[in-house]
Amino acid sequence: SFSGTQQLSDKLTAGITANYVRTNTKGRPQTGYSNIASNFTQWWQRQLDMEELRDYKNPDGSQRSWNRNSEDDASPLYWDNPFWTLYENYETDVRERMYGNFNLTYKVNENLSVIATAMTDFYNDFRQERRAVGSVEAAYYSENRIRYSENNYELKAVYRKRIGKNHDISGFAGMNRLDRNTDQFFAKTNGGLNVPGFYSLDNSISPISIDPYKTRKRINSMFAGLSYGYKGFLYLDATIRNDYSSALVGDNASYVYPSISSSFVFTEIWKIPYMDFGKIRASYGKIGNDTDPYRTEIRPSVGTSFDASGMFYMPNTLNNPNLRNESVYTWEVGAEMNFFMERVHLDVTYYNSTTKDNIFGVAQSAASGSTFRVINAGEMQNK
Repeated sequence: SFSGTQQLSDKLTAGITANYVRTNTKGRPQTGYSNIASNFTQWWQRQLDMEELRDYKNPDGSQRSWNRNSEDDASPLYWDNPFWTLYENYETDVRERMYGNFNLTYKVNENLSVIATAMTDFYNDFRQERRAVGSVEAAYYSENRIRYSENNYELKAVYRKRIGKNHDISGFAGMNRLDRNTDQFFAKTNGGLNVPGFYSLDNSISPISIDPYKTRKRINSMFAGLSYGYKGFLYLDATIRNDYSSALVGDNASYVYPSISSSFVFTEIWKIPYMDFGKIRASYGKIGNDTDPYRTEIRPSVGTSFDASGMFYMPNTLNNPNLRNESVYTWEVGAEMNFFMERVHLDVTYYNSTTKDNIFGVAQSAASGSTFRVINAGEMQNK
């Protein structure tokens, strides 16, 4: 990681922060129905001694299993030996990630500053999965290459001023552009492997399956906020934000969400025995959430060619051009108090959060041609 600043002039300052992370992994736990954890807690016999299973391979390289197909067929019937899974059917991945920001701050005067910031977070991810010949399920090898990036470009003006001895005012206003891109290329062997133990896409018995996937999403935003403080004991804050999302269409692409909060430090004006600090607070806010890209268009998907002819099919989930954003309404009250020279602390909060217009797939009759439809439905509450 690296971080630095440079004073370019009396009014202009530049800053940069950069981080690089490289991760190499071998043998992440399996996921899905047949993973070791689900087998161990659901299907395996309780009397099995794990140490007896550690010698998982026969002299000819085949799997040694306790659940045989038959008396004269020692191949596994339902589940792989967990040590076979661990040492033969393992996964590897390499991820390189870069994130950070570059900013310029121009001080117009002692009260007003303008800040321009460019932020990025991107990674390249290469995943390899393998299933050995002799496993319960058919042998295969797959590669998954993922490139993800999220870039933000922001311009913001910040104002701070103290009026007299009792009033503190600050505010900000600005705009932001978010670009989020995903490029994924997945390839997998079919029909098994020609040569056991050789994990390459070229080792596929049948033609390999290829599934490219690409998404693009942009959110343009305008935002503003105002803060007021009185004599160091009373504070009031308000914000508002308007997002324009490419994942929604028409009038639904724009949505506004405000917030307001206040706090009262009562120990600044009332001296209470044994209490060093006391504050009560309250807030109300609304948060707008959009959805994943390409959930508003009804379009066919491309399938594998059949007999040299291209194939297209309608997906099982029907998208919805009338999707609206989700909205989260939250209010909160709380108190903080310290006693006996900061030896005892009390922090109490009550909040109530309601999410409306949840976006999810709802089952529908398959006679319609699709088994699910994406809609705004439901209401969820946390408190």
